[in-house]
Amino acid sequence: MVPQFIFALISILGFGFFIWNIREIRSNILLGREINRTDRLLDRVKTMSLVALGQKKMFKKPIPAILHLMLYAAFVITQIELLEILVDGISGKHRF
Repeated sequence: MVPQFIFALISILGFGFFIWNIREIRSNILLGREINRTDRLLDRVKTMSLVALGQKKMFKKPIPAILHLMLYAAFVITQIELLEILVDGISGKHRF
């Protein structure tokens, strides 16, 4: 029971520090002025998808684009595994 409590306490402190940093970044972003971005929705989604999944310039060379997509997928899988580790650590069970 004590290891789960210590794990939960350290996790809460870590998340608290993360939230504090997010609020600081958000306040800095909100210093900018508002821009109306409701126009050209499809163009904006296409650009965002290209940048997020394959880095727009990499589509000229398909091998780096595929490698980047695989790295992106590995990152997503790693984050899902991190959530599993957190649940296992708090519950004190392996493979909750």
